[in-house]
Amino acid sequence: MKIHQRVIYGDDGDIFVLDYLSTWHENIKEFLARGNHDSSDMVGYGYYLYENTPKIVYDNKWDYDNFEYYEGEFIDNNRILKAISSYLKDEIDIELLINSYDFFKSEYEKKFPDFYEYETLKKAGFSDKDIKKLS
Repeated sequence: MKIHQRVIYGDDGDIFVLDYLSTWHENIKEFLARGNHDSSDMVGYGYYLYENTPKIVYDNKWDYDNFEYYEGEFIDNNRILKAISSYLKDEIDIELLINSYDFFKSEYEKKFPDFYEYETLKKAGFSDKDIKKLS
Protein backbone atom coordinates (compact mmCIF):
# COMPACT_ATOMS: atom_id res chain seq x y z
CA MET A 1 0.00 0.00 0.00
CA LYS A 2 1.41 3.37 -1.01
CA ILE A 3 0.75 6.41 1.12
CA HIS A 4 0.63 9.75 -0.62
CA GLN A 5 0.94 13.03 1.19
CA ARG A 6 -1.00 15.90 -0.27
CA VAL A 7 0.82 19.21 0.00
CA ILE A 8 -1.45 22.14 0.68
CA TYR A 9 0.41 25.40 0.40
CA GLY A 10 -2.25 27.72 1.71
CA ASP A 11 -1.52 31.38 2.31
CA ASP A 12 1.91 31.08 3.91
CA GLY A 13 3.96 33.91 2.48
CA ASP A 14 4.00 37.26 4.26
CA ILE A 15 5.88 38.88 1.39
CA PHE A 16 4.97 38.08 -2.18
CA VAL A 17 5.60 39.35 -5.68
CA LEU A 18 2.37 40.51 -7.27
CA ASP A 19 2.03 39.31 -10.86
CA TYR A 20 -1.44 40.70 -11.50
CA LEU A 21 -4.78 41.52 -9.94
CA SER A 22 -7.91 39.81 -11.15
CA THR A 23 -9.47 43.22 -11.75
CA TRP A 24 -6.90 44.18 -14.40
CA HIS A 25 -9.41 43.45 -17.14
CA GLU A 26 -7.71 44.90 -20.22
CA ASN A 27 -5.78 41.62 -20.67
CA ILE A 28 -8.05 39.32 -18.69
CA LYS A 29 -8.17 36.67 -21.42
CA GLU A 30 -4.37 36.47 -21.42
CA PHE A 31 -4.27 36.12 -17.62
CA LEU A 32 -6.98 33.48 -17.57
CA ALA A 33 -5.13 31.57 -20.31
CA ARG A 34 -2.22 31.14 -17.89
CA GLY A 35 -4.32 28.53 -16.13
CA ASN A 36 -5.86 30.75 -13.49
CA HIS A 37 -9.55 30.52 -14.09
CA ASP A 38 -10.70 32.61 -11.16
CA SER A 39 -11.47 36.16 -12.20
CA SER A 40 -13.44 37.08 -9.12
CA ASP A 41 -12.80 40.29 -7.25
CA MET A 42 -10.34 40.71 -4.39
CA VAL A 43 -7.77 38.26 -5.79
CA GLY A 44 -4.15 38.95 -6.68
CA TYR A 45 -1.83 36.36 -8.19
CA GLY A 46 1.84 36.19 -7.42
CA TYR A 47 4.87 34.39 -6.07
CA TYR A 48 5.74 33.72 -2.46
CA LEU A 49 7.81 31.28 -0.42
CA TYR A 50 6.31 28.25 1.25
CA GLU A 51 6.79 28.60 4.99
CA ASN A 52 10.45 29.47 5.63
CA THR A 53 11.90 27.47 2.74
CA PRO A 54 13.18 28.39 -0.72
CA LYS A 55 10.17 26.63 -2.31
CA ILE A 56 8.50 29.12 -4.64
CA VAL A 57 4.72 29.04 -4.84
CA TYR A 58 2.60 30.74 -7.52
CA ASP A 59 -0.93 31.16 -6.25
CA ASN A 60 -3.60 33.70 -5.50
CA LYS A 61 -3.86 35.86 -2.43
CA TRP A 62 -7.16 37.21 -1.17
CA ASP A 63 -8.15 40.63 0.05
CA TYR A 64 -6.04 42.67 -2.34
CA ASP A 65 -7.29 45.95 -0.90
CA ASN A 66 -4.98 45.25 2.07
CA PHE A 67 -1.86 44.67 -0.06
CA GLU A 68 1.03 47.00 0.70
CA TYR A 69 4.16 47.79 -1.26
CA TYR A 70 7.10 46.25 0.61
CA GLU A 71 9.96 48.69 1.03
CA GLY A 72 11.97 46.76 3.60
CA GLU A 73 15.22 44.88 3.12
CA PHE A 74 14.95 41.41 1.66
CA ILE A 75 16.78 38.96 3.92
CA ASP A 76 17.37 35.22 3.99
CA ASN A 77 15.15 33.29 1.56
CA ASN A 78 13.07 36.36 0.71
CA ARG A 79 15.97 37.68 -1.35
CA ILE A 80 14.79 35.47 -4.23
CA LEU A 81 11.54 37.44 -4.30
CA LYS A 82 13.48 40.55 -5.27
CA ALA A 83 15.04 38.61 -8.16
CA ILE A 84 11.61 37.35 -9.27
CA SER A 85 10.25 40.90 -9.18
CA SER A 86 13.18 42.20 -11.21
CA TYR A 87 12.73 39.41 -13.75
CA LEU A 88 9.01 40.13 -14.16
CA LYS A 89 9.86 43.80 -14.79
CA ASP A 90 12.51 42.80 -17.40
CA GLU A 91 15.30 44.27 -15.25
CA ILE A 92 17.27 41.00 -15.19
CA ASP A 93 17.35 38.01 -17.52
CA ILE A 94 16.33 34.41 -16.84
CA GLU A 95 19.95 33.30 -16.42
CA LEU A 96 20.53 35.70 -13.53
CA LEU A 97 17.20 34.71 -11.97
CA ILE A 98 18.14 31.03 -12.06
CA ASN A 99 21.67 31.62 -10.78
CA SER A 100 20.31 33.81 -7.97
CA TYR A 101 17.83 31.11 -6.98
CA ASP A 102 20.57 28.46 -6.99
CA PHE A 103 22.75 30.67 -4.79
CA PHE A 104 20.02 31.49 -2.26
CA LYS A 105 18.82 27.89 -2.17
CA SER A 106 22.34 26.54 -1.55
CA GLU A 107 22.77 29.02 1.30
CA TYR A 108 19.53 27.74 2.86
CA GLU A 109 20.62 24.12 2.50
CA LYS A 110 23.96 24.86 4.19
CA LYS A 111 22.37 26.31 7.32
CA PHE A 112 23.28 24.34 10.39
CA PRO A 113 20.92 23.95 13.36
CA ASP A 114 21.72 26.47 16.09
CA PHE A 115 20.68 24.42 19.10
CA TYR A 116 23.94 22.55 19.69
CA GLU A 117 26.17 23.65 22.52
CA TYR A 118 29.85 24.39 22.10
CA GLU A 119 31.02 21.30 23.99
CA THR A 120 28.77 19.02 21.94
CA LEU A 121 30.09 20.44 18.68
CA LYS A 122 33.67 19.93 19.88
CA LYS A 123 32.86 16.26 20.55
CA ALA A 124 31.58 15.99 16.99
CA GLY A 125 34.92 17.20 15.62
CA PHE A 126 34.16 20.87 15.01
CA SER A 127 37.11 23.23 15.43
CA ASP A 128 36.80 26.62 17.10
CA LYS A 129 36.99 28.13 13.60
CA ASP A 130 34.09 25.92 12.44
CA ILE A 131 32.00 26.85 15.47
CA LYS A 132 32.66 30.54 14.90
CA LYS A 133 31.40 30.20 11.30
CA LEU A 134 28.18 28.68 12.62
CA SER A 135 27.53 31.60 14.98
